[in-house]
Amino acid sequence: MQEQTVLLVGGPDSGKTNYLGRLWLAIRDGVGKIEADGVPNDLEYLNQIAGFLLQGHFAPRLSGDVTRNKVIIPVKISHKADTLRHTLIVPDVAGEEWMSIYRKRGWSDEWEKDFSSVTGCLIFVRAESAAVIPAIDWMAWASLLPNVPQEIPDIPTQVVLVDWLQCLRSVFVENMASYRPRVGVIVAAYDLLPDDQKELGPEAYLRSNFPLFWQFINAADDLLDIRVFGTSIVDGDFDADPDFRERFLDSSPTEAGYVKYASKTGLQTSKDLGLPILWAMGVESIA
Repeated sequence: MQEQTVLLVGGPDSGKTNYLGRLWLAIRDGVGKIEADGVPNDLEYLNQIAGFLLQGHFAPRLSGDVTRNKVIIPVKISHKADTLRHTLIVPDVAGEEWMSIYRKRGWSDEWEKDFSSVTGCLIFVRAESAAVIPAIDWMAWASLLPNVPQEIPDIPTQVVLVDWLQCLRSVFVENMASYRPRVGVIVAAYDLLPDDQKELGPEAYLRSNFPLFWQFINAADDLLDIRVFGTSIVDGDFDADPDFRERFLDSSPTEAGYVKYASKTGLQTSKDLGLPILWAMGVESIA
């Protein structure tokens, strides 16, 4: 079976782990085009993070000594009239480790080995997350002169996103010069956006809230094939809406959630939470 590694990229509270838990529920129960074709290497970890969702809770962030889990799942994929068999490798890395890569301006030999086998990647940013650092208001900053605070503000999230994408582009171009590698940008917790913003699509959200990152995405499309997706893993907020939790627990969890994306015919909605993974693997095309 062919190995396909899809890297999940994102800082703290960006939605990577919860997406993986929801994806595993879909794969385990055969809801969507990706189905399990054997036992994952770390079934306990997958069941643990999926278990939080099944109980009406979001999975907590990776913490302590657990900074990385390389999940390996044998899968079969329904593709046109065929069934494709792959080994899906999804490294789930704590957001703090991704931030460490940014601050240290480099990564370890272990990271270098992981990158050599990456097929595509998904970069996560969670809508309405308190962990998102907004762009610096330079006009307001200048107005403080000459009493500028001694502490420099935290680096804006969009600057970090651009840096990660630059690093990934460099690695991809070096290892896979024969084709444009696929990078999916995931706007997680898409259901938290106001209705008027949802209707405009995830690309419009990026353009309005992360303009520097949006501009870089468009400038990098000569070397990378980039798509923007909006994802909702349960279509609601367990923490802010107790009534939603009750409705969710009374329903089928694998029917919850959706993926939003733009096509030539307009904004589309898919109930297959594996769509971004399929697209990053090169299995699925989106016109």
